[in-house]
Amino acid sequence: MPEINLDTRVTQAPDILTADVEEELVMLSLATDVYVALDAMAKRIWEALQGPITAAELCQSLLAEFEVLPETCQQDVLRLLNQLHEHQLIQIAPTPVG
Repeated sequence: MPEINLDTRVTQAPDILTADVEEELVMLSLATDVYVALDAMAKRIWEALQGPITAAELCQSLLAEFEVLPETCQQDVLRLLNQLHEHQLIQIAPTPVG
C-alpha cells in the first residue's frame, strides 16, 4: 500500500458508517469490519475528506481553524491519513487531468 504524502489526493472510502458519540466520531467500515473512534481534530479531518483533497490542502484548512504549528499539523495529518488508509477507511483519489 503506497504511503500518503502531502501531495496525495485522498477521499473517504465508500461503505463507512459514522455516528457522533459525545465529542468523538465513531466509524465502522462495512467492507473490513474495522471500528475507529476519532477525536475532535481527527473528526474535522474526516469531514474534510468528503471530496478529494490533498494532505497539504487539508493542513492549510486546519491551520486556519486550530492553533497548531505547521510542522506538527503536517506530521499529525499524515500519520492519521496513513492509519486510515491502512484500515481502508480512506482511499487515494485519482489526480485530475488537465
